[in-house]
Amino acid sequence: MQGLIRFLLCFLLLLPVSSVSAQSQEPVNNVKLEYQFGTAIHLTASLTNSSEYASILLILQPDGQSSRQVEITPAADGSITVNYNLTLDPLRPFARVYYWFEFTNLDGSSLTTPSYWFDYLDDRYQWVSSETELFHIHWVDGADSFGQKTQEIARNGLKAASALLPVTPDFPISIYIYPDVNSLQQALSLAGQPWIAGHASADLGVLLVSNGNQSAELIEMERQIPHELMHVIEYTLAGASYSAIPAWLTEGLATSVELYPDPDLQRILNDAQASGSLLTFSSLCDGFPQDAKTAQLAYAQSASFVNYLNGRFGSEIFTQLIQNTASGQTCANAVNSAVNVPFDQLEKDWIASTFTTSTPVNFGILAVVISAGVLLAVLLIILLRKRHSAERFHHD
Repeated sequence: MQGLIRFLLCFLLLLPVSSVSAQSQEPVNNVKLEYQFGTAIHLTASLTNSSEYASILLILQPDGQSSRQVEITPAADGSITVNYNLTLDPLRPFARVYYWFEFTNLDGSSLTTPSYWFDYLDDRYQWVSSETELFHIHWVDGADSFGQKTQEIARNGLKAASALLPVTPDFPISIYIYPDVNSLQQALSLAGQPWIAGHASADLGVLLVSNGNQSAELIEMERQIPHELMHVIEYTLAGASYSAIPAWLTEGLATSVELYPDPDLQRILNDAQASGSLLTFSSLCDGFPQDAKTAQLAYAQSASFVNYLNGRFGSEIFTQLIQNTASGQTCANAVNSAVNVPFDQLEKDWIASTFTTSTPVNFGILAVVISAGVLLAVLLIILLRKRHSAERFHHD
């Protein structure tokens, strides 16, 4: 028996172990990746046996974007160098990017390596951070107290948004606060996304906002952070159908939860009603106007309409509207089935409820009338006092 065991051990020792280890060896190693935000990705690696492959691909898969394929031609020594131009094919800021290699062997079979990843951060800035279980807040300049204050604003914004849409998003949510609007615009421009002021990558749980004037920094945060948080909550509810939600609803909800509303919106709304230039809500289903002035009116109307719906039907209506559009209903049908009121009639009801049709008061004439009334009242009091004094003197 012992002889049989020795024989088996010797047999196993004689097996071609080296060939087994060679087959399990990774086809690529020494992988190093660097990037310059908005400019280029630079990757280097080395192949174990470059002559064994008919073709080699580098696959880039950013979160929320389609994959990219880069054909690789290794050098004679098996080294790989890839320079990927981000100005021609931008990535989303702060997205996680996965990448891997796909090999086609000479016999036609294929091999895929495990994936690597990196976070595409805007490395042009040195970010200061304040992190809690709910929010990871990053900013460029300012003391720790700024992070504490913005954490509080974010919590209050989340509370306001959840009151209208009782949905819990994935935490933590990352908030990047750029030092000014121009810096944010440049970052979004480098990413091929020319938005301004603030932006939510709702599917990534990433908010980009701008600090603006430092003297009013908290006012800006009270406006922008709750606004963008609402977009994340809307996405949490709608998922892949987020883009199907009517624009007046997504932006109306977001604008209505701002902790410091834009004071100009009410004036813009009143001016539009007075001049007969209100926008139809049917025109605001698929998107907002491009010019800034009309877009401001669209925001003002949408917020006012959302507040009207909330007062008339309750906040539950918003969840129903989003679910209706997510199920494929058109903008008008989603409203009709949710409130059992035709969309155009609901718009008329909003106008009747929001604006007064009485003749405007001439405040100059009103001031004169009030002044005359006050003067008459004073004179009457004086006369009555004199009469009372005379009667008392007569009785004494």
